[in-house]
Amino acid sequence: MQKIRSIMAIAVLSGLLFLTASCAVFGARGHINNAQRLEREGRLMEANYEYIRALRGISNKGERGKVALIIADNYKRTLQYDKAITYYKESINNFDAAKMPAPYTKLAEAYMEKDGSGVGGAMALLEDLERKKPFNYLEQQVVICRAVSERFASQGEWGQAKIMYERLLEYAKQTKNETLIIETEGNIQTAKDNIRLLPQK
Repeated sequence: MQKIRSIMAIAVLSGLLFLTASCAVFGARGHINNAQRLEREGRLMEANYEYIRALRGISNKGERGKVALIIADNYKRTLQYDKAITYYKESINNFDAAKMPAPYTKLAEAYMEKDGSGVGGAMALLEDLERKKPFNYLEQQVVICRAVSERFASQGEWGQAKIMYERLLEYAKQTKNETLIIETEGNIQTAKDNIRLLPQK
């Protein structure tokens, strides 16, 4: 009798766990549907509230990464960079765990837009990518390094631009992108020419 009761208790517990998981998934889908409707109406922050609630019911890393990415994009569109950065990181962590392409480049953009003229956060991402080597990391290094190089060049910081263009050239050679190699070699020469024109201290 005791054995039967134990089996029944296990069955009931298993059923409750399944029901809880099913409700969580169903609830997440409902929140996502609400969020998508609100987005279509242009109510991005209300949509984000629903997406954030949906995250609580999603366990799949890839799906969590996708929802977190939408939240981050919406915050970025409304210039709420700190919140955008938080959710880009959340998205990256989940996509990396799922071995899927992660939005490192979008995180770099958010850092650069938040910092105005600064590039510190974006440059730190280059090191993270080198250390972690996630899915398609080299392609993302190219995009981020190029953006940082161009930012320095646009500000007339030719010494820093040259350093970053030289780093970009290394990435370009690793990807065997001949067009980018030629373009970057030209940008390095431009940086060198401008450095020579700078007043000597």
